[in-house]
Amino acid sequence: MQFNKLTLETPSGILEAQKIAILCEDDLAISYLKKLIKKSEILKLVSFHSNLNNDTVNNGTSYTSLSNLCKNFPLLLQNSIVVFDADVDDAVTKKINDKTTYLLLPDEEKLAIERRIVCFILELDGDDQFFHKFNEKHWFEDQFKQAGIESLTPADVKNEKVVSITSCKAWANINLSEFKKYLTYYSSKLKNREDFIKLFIQRINLINKRKGLPLLSE
Repeated sequence: MQFNKLTLETPSGILEAQKIAILCEDDLAISYLKKLIKKSEILKLVSFHSNLNNDTVNNGTSYTSLSNLCKNFPLLLQNSIVVFDADVDDAVTKKINDKTTYLLLPDEEKLAIERRIVCFILELDGDDQFFHKFNEKHWFEDQFKQAGIESLTPADVKNEKVVSITSCKAWANINLSEFKKYLTYYSSKLKNREDFIKLFIQRINLINKRKGLPLLSE
């Protein structure tokens, strides 16, 4: 009884006891999303999931499975929000009638996060603080080439026909823990980060309003 009293008597306690499920394509998307939101008062109200069928081999859920869930079973998402990677095709989300069932990770050019980080690094000046913090620019360029990224021109990297996402993912996976540090740095510099957080809060509030629960301040 004492646990229930401590947990449920405050508005924040009520919200924490009824966490909203955030469904992502993979663990990297979850990591990026957490870095974007950052605020503990928001993160403690949600739970993150990527392996929806408990697959022991493939630790993730395809965008097609998530889109089918939004499109065909929106009732099952009454307490959930699907978050697609930024590079999901418009044709996929266009078929989803209830637009409140999902969000897209922010990227003005709809690039996958691995591709975006490669471009971000290539577009920085050689004396940028990023390179003082991590390593010299030419070191990163060598790493890109070793991972199979054949062109180091940002315009080419953004073009799937020139540089495949497979090469970008291969580079990210060389040292995933380091890649997540680059992700942290990038997310802190993202111009539209606050806009995404505001939208994320709005979706949380939409769900909690239906349940008669307290709302978060935007």
